[in-house]
Amino acid sequence: MACREMSYPHPDKNIVGPIRSESFAFYVDAPPSPTSSPINFNTNRNTNTSPSSSSPNKSQCCLILSVILLTIVTVTCSVPIIVFYGYGPRSPVFHVQQLALHYPIFYEGPTRLSSLLNITMAVENPSTVIGLFYQDANSIVLRYSDMPLSSGIIPPFYLSPKNETVVQSSLSGLGVALPDDVRKNLEDEHRNKKVPLRLNLTAKLRYKFASSLITFKATLEASCALVLENLDDCNTPPKLVSHSCNSAVSYWIPAIKA
Repeated sequence: MACREMSYPHPDKNIVGPIRSESFAFYVDAPPSPTSSPINFNTNRNTNTSPSSSSPNKSQCCLILSVILLTIVTVTCSVPIIVFYGYGPRSPVFHVQQLALHYPIFYEGPTRLSSLLNITMAVENPSTVIGLFYQDANSIVLRYSDMPLSSGIIPPFYLSPKNETVVQSSLSGLGVALPDDVRKNLEDEHRNKKVPLRLNLTAKLRYKFASSLITFKATLEASCALVLENLDDCNTPPKLVSHSCNSAVSYWIPAIKA
């Protein structure tokens, strides 16, 4: 049998898309058109990092640096404060030792009284490394029922760390007028030989760190409760029945002085 020549259709060059062969039951893709985009055979999928992708890293670095700087500043500031309040100045401690009366507490007039006395006190500096300067801007007032009877000052002095000194002050009050009820109470307690009085001290202090040039200024407020006997005999010192003192100091801004 003679073989008959099989003829196959020739695809039109203008046809784009899959071509169905009459002899095969599947489609054959047409070759890409010259006008279509070329196939990108670049398999490298590493892309350049955009500028915005580095922003989180910069923010984290800034945050870490801020935390480090804040920590350094906090430690730098807290260490002197801890040292100051842990080993720094302390309020001086007062102990009344003796009162010497130079004039009877009652004046000749029935409604007025006068007093002239010397008071002796021991002052202690409890600080271990800081000296205490008791300056001349100070006052000491003897009161009865919040009414001032006499006043004076304490001479300036220096008190080294963990040391104690004895100071004296002269208090005077002449012709002090008291309200009737206060005067009557004072007369009754004087008659009973026990007179409660209060000693108030205010002063400007200056603390100095050992041999350094750093000083701290402070304001001192102290109060001593006293109970005395024998306030009408100038020849015999008044008896100090009881006494208790407390003090508080408020600090000022530190300064450096020569």
